Amino acid sequence: MDTSIQLASNGVEYAHGFAVLSLSPSQATVNYYQVPVSVGEPPAEWMFGESFPAPGGG
Repeated sequence: MDTSIQLASNGVEYAHGFAVLSLSPSQATVNYYQVPVSVGEPPAEWMFGESFPAPGGG
């Protein structure tokens, strides 16, 4: 996990964040998103994703 990635901030509030977990027999994939606090920004922005192999190789 990349700990250098941070949610955006307008100096008063931080953006909200959420993750989407996708499971398959061979791996789990997590995609991380943020919802900016600024008006007029896109509703959700993809930040990064990562995959993990299934225990025992699937």
